[in-house]
Amino acid sequence: MAFAAAIGPIVGALASVAGAVISARSMQQQADAKEEIAEYNAAREREKAALAQSKGALEASKKGKEYDQAAAQARAIQAQSGVSTTEGTPLLQQEDFAAQKFWDTNIVMADATIESRDRLNKAEIIKYEGAVQAQASRAQATASLISGAAGAVKGLSGAFG
Repeated sequence: MAFAAAIGPIVGALASVAGAVISARSMQQQADAKEEIAEYNAAREREKAALAQSKGALEASKKGKEYDQAAAQARAIQAQSGVSTTEGTPLLQQEDFAAQKFWDTNIVMADATIESRDRLNKAEIIKYEGAVQAQASRAQATASLISGAAGAVKGLSGAFG
């Protein structure tokens, strides 16, 4: 008769442990998914960073070619007029073109580098946040297991105690 009376608490304890294990496993899977999603999103940000750098290089190259064409056109006009292009105002104009080209292409590349760096930082933040969320889910899984085990022990102690 005592055994029959203990069956209810034993079944309850087993159900408590089983529920805790299932809950913990679900939370572990959720943690894994959060890490995978964070890594995927971080990878997309790293791709965007590389794209920003490539776009910057392309834009800087385009600006450089535009300056080269304008400088060549100015030299051609000056040469047609018979003015010496190797001294005086024409030379200063060529130096100005070169300085402006250098400045503008460097600004474009600096902007691209800043955008790229910002995206790389964002990728690291996304990855870190995913790891924190996953760790929280794993802590909840551990707490669920402890709670389930404690519930089982309490149920069994009531049956036999």
